[in-house]
Amino acid sequence: MSVEEHKAAADGIRAAVQVVVVSSTRTESTDQSGLLLTELLEQAGHRVLARHIISDDAREIRGRLREFADDGVTNVVVLTGGTGISRLDITADAIEPLFDTPIPGFGELFRWLSFQEVGSAAMLSRTTAGMLGPLLVFAVPGSTGACRLAAEKLIIPELSHLLRELVKEGPPEVHVDFDEYEFETEEVESEEEEVAEEENAKVPPPSGKLGVLGRGRLTIQSEEVVTTEKAAEDERPLPAGGWRRAVYEIQGELIRGEREELPWDLESISPVVDVLHTAGEVAVLKLPSGVKYSLFAWPDLYRDTSKVLLIGWGQPLAEVIALHRFPHLTGTCIEEERGFMPNRNVDVAEMCETVTGRVPKDTSGQLFAVQADEVWIQRGNSIIKWDGRKERVDGSPRQVISTLVLHWSNK
Repeated sequence: MSVEEHKAAADGIRAAVQVVVVSSTRTESTDQSGLLLTELLEQAGHRVLARHIISDDAREIRGRLREFADDGVTNVVVLTGGTGISRLDITADAIEPLFDTPIPGFGELFRWLSFQEVGSAAMLSRTTAGMLGPLLVFAVPGSTGACRLAAEKLIIPELSHLLRELVKEGPPEVHVDFDEYEFETEEVESEEEEVAEEENAKVPPPSGKLGVLGRGRLTIQSEEVVTTEKAAEDERPLPAGGWRRAVYEIQGELIRGEREELPWDLESISPVVDVLHTAGEVAVLKLPSGVKYSLFAWPDLYRDTSKVLLIGWGQPLAEVIALHRFPHLTGTCIEEERGFMPNRNVDVAEMCETVTGRVPKDTSGQLFAVQADEVWIQRGNSIIKWDGRKERVDGSPRQVISTLVLHWSNK
């Protein structure tokens, strides 16, 4: 039969589709790609059963595919997001091992069409498709442009034809062993537990501290191969420094997708709010004491190298800590004793000596902020920066905290 005859034989076949948005940051209100795919498929006469938003997690992706394969209704799944080449882009890795029959031409044609629009950057896409038991599965990038391209040029024109090929030799059965990929056996888990116990023994217990003042080094395990129970949750070794190590040291519990209210004084500073709005991910950090902070991350809370600011209430403006600079204490000093940084009312001369090695001529005022080799001192409504060589007036408290938030979110 010719291509036209094949398509004619498939005319009238309509898909029952599940649209799955793979993203840890999108919500029902911010998702545009899943909504666009739903509209385009329904306009073409297909039935979209539901639109789901799930995290960038291989187990969750495979779990959803298992549900769809078993429901007796779904025959097409379109996933959007997670098809790039970064460490977080795991959609292709999660689904391709499950395919009974890969459809390599889908990804090849998508990249060729994408090349016409974006040039050589098209090579970064791992768009893929295949047959999985009773399901026809597509995985496309997360941008609306890519979703429109894939749907209008590839998926919709061939969807009925592909469904006919899927069932023409009789209803396919689910014979994919999801467990092989999704869950370890008890024996494997036991071996992994033994390894974890051995590795845990190499890591000292949490110190409860966020680092040390100045250029000194906190005594911590520096081997990057070690793994702790907390680090093992995302199967990554615990680094010697950075925001993840800081969270471990203070025994923080990370709650993704939530945030605390900003301190009122900080919320009234527009430049600070503008910087925080550029964060790629926001979460809550809960301490054993029950105290909660907001975490703002650039670009996200998955990379060890991300820049992460911890923000909580405190006078005179707010407690702002650059967690990614661990083991060097970096942040603002507050009046409350619970703060992670040196208290605002400690001896200025002693603090300058500890951090920079030298004491300024004028030791009056109160601490405002500290980083590895600089101290900010508040005198009246002016903030003075001392770097061990000279004093410099940096501006008012609101101006300086705006500058520090911008600087710490980038470096």
